[in-house]
Amino acid sequence: MKKVIISILLALTLLFTPAVTAISFAQDISDTEILRLMNEERRKQGLVEFKLNPMLSSAAYSKANDMFQKQYWAHNSPQGKTPWQFISESGYQGRFLGENLANGYTSPEGVVAAWMASPGHRMNILAGKYSDAGISVVNGNLNGRDITLVVSMFGGKYMFSTN
Repeated sequence: MKKVIISILLALTLLFTPAVTAISFAQDISDTEILRLMNEERRKQGLVEFKLNPMLSSAAYSKANDMFQKQYWAHNSPQGKTPWQFISESGYQGRFLGENLANGYTSPEGVVAAWMASPGHRMNILAGKYSDAGISVVNGNLNGRDITLVVSMFGGKYMFSTN
């Protein structure tokens, strides 16, 4: 009898509890926190920390908005535009260039942990040839999903180490 009453109360609670709409946008991801976490990984390897570069951040912002506007998720746009073109358009001039993308994460720790678990993304974070980073965190709708995109652009003018 006790189990029946508990089951009924649970059913009534679920029936009359208002539905909560999940927020798809990450609220706690910031460019400064992403930079801090990437620099923490670089320090562990004895590498020079990234400097936040406004031109690379502008390129990252343009890239994120382009992905939302043209509804794609890739390093190159459907029209063939490369990350290097976004970087060049921002005015940044570097000899070495790279890009990391992330979507659907709810924390900066999640973004950087995923990048560190991926060989190509990890290589960008730990590459001694990069001294500058630009980061953009943008909310929008991609393929029918409200989502947060994180774009990080990397640049360097000189080789700092063999990594």
